[in-house]
Formats: sequence, C-alpha cells, structure tokens
Amino acid sequence: MVASTAMSNSPRALGLLALLLGCAAGGEELPLLDDDAGAREPDDAGWEGTDAGALPPADLGRVIPAVDAGTSTTDDSGTAPPRDSGEVVIAMDVPAAGGGFCAPCATNDQCATGGLCVRSPAGEMLCGVPCGAGNTCAADRRCVGVQTNAGVFAQCVPLSGTCRSVTPIDAGVAIDRGAPTSDLGPPTDVPGGALSAGERVVTVGTRRVLLYVPTRWRGGGAGLVALHGNGDTASNFLRTSGLMAVADSEAVALALPMAIAGSAPMGVDWDAYTRPASSNADLRLVQDTRTLLVSGGVDARRVFLAGQSQGGYLAFYAGMTFSTLFGAVNVSAAGDPMPGLGLAGMAARRIPVDLLTGSGDFAIANIRSTRDDLRARGFDVRYTELPGVGHCCPLSTRTDTAPAMWQWLSARPLP
Repeated sequence: MVASTAMSNSPRALGLLALLLGCAAGGEELPLLDDDAGAREPDDAGWEGTDAGALPPADLGRVIPAVDAGTSTTDDSGTAPPRDSGEVVIAMDVPAAGGGFCAPCATNDQCATGGLCVRSPAGEMLCGVPCGAGNTCAADRRCVGVQTNAGVFAQCVPLSGTCRSVTPIDAGVAIDRGAPTSDLGPPTDVPGGALSAGERVVTVGTRRVLLYVPTRWRGGGAGLVALHGNGDTASNFLRTSGLMAVADSEAVALALPMAIAGSAPMGVDWDAYTRPASSNADLRLVQDTRTLLVSGGVDARRVFLAGQSQGGYLAFYAGMTFSTLFGAVNVSAAGDPMPGLGLAGMAARRIPVDLLTGSGDFAIANIRSTRDDLRARGFDVRYTELPGVGHCCPLSTRTDTAPAMWQWLSARPLP
C-alpha cells in the first residue's frame, strides 16, 4: 500500500504505469466494418487452428475489410488523420507476446499478439500472424481462413505450405540479440577533425559510440544518430536495420550510441523516462553524439535521429527535447514514453516525426495515440503500419523500410 501511494505521487511513475497498461492491453478497441471495400477473401487451403483452451477472444477473429489494400499503409499527408479502418485489419487485444511468424507451437498463447497456432496440411504446428490490409500478406506468405473451435480466423501462413524454407520476419527478440565483438572491445580511436571512412568505436565523454562513415561521404554531408533496441547492440542494429545499406547508397555518416545494459528504470537499456532532461545521461549522450558528427564535418542542418523499440522511446524523448538540433526523427516500434505528460507540448519546434510500427506490436495503442496527439498539435507526421509484423522489427533489412524512412527524414532538414 505504501508503494502504491508513492507511485501515485510521481508524475513519471504515472507515465510509466500508463505506458505499461497500454502495452498490457495490446491494442485499442476498433470498429468493425460491414462492407467488403475491395478486400480479398482469404484462401481456403485446409489450414486448421488448434482446439486448445487458450483461444483469442471472439471479436479477434473477425476480419476487418480494408479501405485500401496493400502490404503496408503509410499516411504522410500531415493534414488529415488517417482512416483507422484502412490501417488496421484485426482488432488485436490479446496480450500474448510469444513466438513470431513460423515459430513452433502447441497452443495459441505461445504465439505473438493476434497470431494463432495453426496446423498445416502437412501436419506442421506453427504460429501464423494476422493478415494485412485487404487480406494481404508478405511476399512469402498467403492469407488463409483458419478453422478453429471458435470460428474462422484470417491468418498469414507460408506460401510454400511449410516453414522449413521461411525466414521469420518478426521472430521475437532473436533479431535483436546479436553481440558482435566490436561492441565489446575498447574504443579504437577518438576522432579529431574531419570524419574518415570506415567503421570504428569512439569515446564520447565516458560513453562509446559506433561510427560508420561510407567511402562516398564527404564533408558537409548528412548524418544520422541511430539508437538500438533493448538487449540489442549498436553493430547488430547497424547491420539488421538496413541503415548500413542506406549509408552506403546515400552517403550518410552514421553514429550509433551504445547503451549500458540494464542501466535505465525498469532494468531496460535506455533511459526514456528521467526528468528533467538535464539529469538524463542518455539524453546527454544523444546530444553529444550529434556534436561529434557536426564537429567531424556533418552539415548541422542535416543531422537526423532514429530509434527502434526502447531506442525509439528515447528517440522520441530526445527529438522533443532537442527539436532545434535534429531535422526530423524516426520512432520505430515505439511512441511517447510518458503519455499524458506532454513531451510534445514542451518541444521548442514541431519537429517532423516518422512513426513506423507493425500491426501486431504489443504497444500499438500507445503508438497510434502518439500519432493522434502529434497531429492534433500540428506536427508533420508520417505513419506507417506494417500488417502482420510484430514488435520486432519494423525497421529491418527484412521489411526493407530504411530507404523510405531516410528519404522522408532527409527531405526535412532544419530551417
């Protein structure tokens, strides 16, 4: 009882509680549409759902015909709110956070939010994911109607009929868990003067930053500060996010700060919660990393910020805090880390925000709420929701979203 009283008196704790409650809810109530609106019927391919007791609620299985079909939905008009019925396919309110697409399973609660444990025609037990807009799926999948003891559910399953040849696109935290040796060793050098081509770890104050400067980069070029997710590493994020390829093709200098594992509140890697900002060491690291790029020759007007998962929450906080230092910010698989506390209202400038998420992200309610709040405040917002993709990882080489993300950010330098 004493702990509850202490939490109620702490604004930050209230924000954290609100965020956690949003994650636990797994999604917001969505309207069901009665018209087909051009949606494709799911195939009837003999896939069956498990008859275990852990089935989704009855309202999960009904497919919402999409207003506009496609493998993903992006709304960057910045003038009118998107039509939610066109961005969301299934009302996902199951708090499960299990295996992603093609993960082996025995019951539904072993699959990620919105996914069913299904039996293939060959008898293979695997996790599906909800079908996307217009009952579409990724290139290596198809949408089928899965028969369960609670009705028929629309799920993406392997196009080949088996998971043996499928690489999961959202296989839990496995994509985030690399531990390359370049993150574990001492810094190789501390740059002085202009940035030079190559990949190396440098010191910034008492912290470390991974620099990647492509051979095509020249002084006066653009730069990006990128924040990896909880449990991930900077060098793994560089390779799995698609940012390395973007840097090479677009001549962008990348700086990826390294988190101190478990150092933040709740035992996460990045502190997206401590206020005031002047007391937040991770915010200071983001600011110092920008200074590192600018002092090395990056155009001060063309420094941008991006982050995924826990790094995305910190990117949002840093973007609002340093809105006059970054041209625009990408926030992937994350939203406002302290909803209700008005971070966006404290920004000195309405920094453009690129929100990227999967429709199966457990924090989808918070992300959509962040989108709506920013638009209501007059921010320039691009919102992309990838059907059938879970929390890990909307920004990845598998979704190939990094090029479009960079094109949108880079078109919005500081005034």
